[in-house]
Amino acid sequence: MTGVKGRSGRPGGNPDIKAYGFKVKGEDPLNVQVGVRISEQQKRKLDGVENWRDVFRDWIDSLPDPEPENQN
Repeated sequence: MTGVKGRSGRPGGNPDIKAYGFKVKGEDPLNVQVGVRISEQQKRKLDGVENWRDVFRDWIDSLPDPEPENQN
């Protein structure tokens, strides 16, 4: 039971947490969330894509860098 003193998890924590914890593919941490509204049909289509989050991240990486704005 989480949050119950003396009964929550393993005493001292998991000494091998680095071996079993979440690891990102690249070097940059994934610490920012983006929200977007989509239709039900788009959601069903997205759910049909295996690892859609990784596909979405790869798509974002493939976008060209924005042009610097003219400061005139």
